[in-house]
Amino acid sequence: MKTAKKHHSLDISHLILYLVFTFVLISYLFFLRRPDIQKDLIFFTALFYFIWSLFYHFQKKDLSLPLLLEYLLFILLALVLVISTLIRS
Repeated sequence: MKTAKKHHSLDISHLILYLVFTFVLISYLFFLRRPDIQKDLIFFTALFYFIWSLFYHFQKKDLSLPLLLEYLLFILLALVLVISTLIRS
């Protein structure tokens, strides 16, 4: 008889992701008057999210080129939107 794997709704990799995003959000709000630091936080977050997605999908053994391109395009779009908003303010 096969034993089914228990599916945890919050695994350690997602916990790390949420903690980093929470830290970045708090830091972003703390540095409201420092757009240079905010830009650095946004770039750090984008880079972290891309690396995290590589690690996560590598561990799940479902890493593929289309998935990587999807993450990359999503991150680039987010960077353009957020950075252009910072530049205008």
